[in-house]
Amino acid sequence: MKRIPQKNKILRIVSSIVEQCSPEKIILFGSHAYGKPNKDSDIDLFVVAKIPGLPAERIRVVRRAINEQASVDVIVRNPEEVARALEGRDWFVKEIFEKGVVLYAR
Repeated sequence: MKRIPQKNKILRIVSSIVEQCSPEKIILFGSHAYGKPNKDSDIDLFVVAKIPGLPAERIRVVRRAINEQASVDVIVRNPEEVARALEGRDWFVKEIFEKGVVLYAR
C-alpha cells in the first residue's frame, strides 16, 4: 500500500467491514487516497458487497460495522450495480476504480 495518512486507522476500519459485511472489494478514494488530506478530511470508502436493501440501508449496515469515531463517508454498491456503472457512463465510479487505492479484494 502506498503511503496513506492515518493508515492504521483506515486499516482498522477496513478490518471491521471485512469481518462483519463480507465485501468483495473496498477502495479508498478522495483526499486520503490521492495524498492530499487536511485536518478536516474524512475517509472515503467505496464498498462492493452483496448486502440486501436500498443503498441507504446498505450504508447503515456498513456504518454499524465501523466501530470508530472517525469521519467516514461510505458508498456501498452491489457487484451488479458496479458492473453496470463501469460499463456505462458513471464517471464517478470509473474514477474511483481507476484512481482509488484497493484496500481489500476477495
